[in-house]
Amino acid sequence: MPLTEQDATLLAEKLIEKVHEQKHNFWIEPEQHYNDHARWRGFDEDQIRSLHDLIKAYRSARGLFWKAFLGFAIVGTLVLVAIGMGVKQ
Repeated sequence: MPLTEQDATLLAEKLIEKVHEQKHNFWIEPEQHYNDHARWRGFDEDQIRSLHDLIKAYRSARGLFWKAFLGFAIVGTLVLVAIGMGVKQ
């Protein structure tokens, strides 16, 4: 038995009510959701690629920062140990 349009509307309303009851803090209004997607559709292929490249560069720089930080910490520790042991320069 196929679902009539009226039954589908009632079902959708009940589902939305249940979602509101359970996850009221997370609910996104349909119009806002549509507008958010419309903004993404406004980007052309080059802009999307640029965003992807920017994200890759950020991730790479973040990893490089921690590697450099740990490297400097290790070298600094070795220098302090050498000074503490009385190694003359």
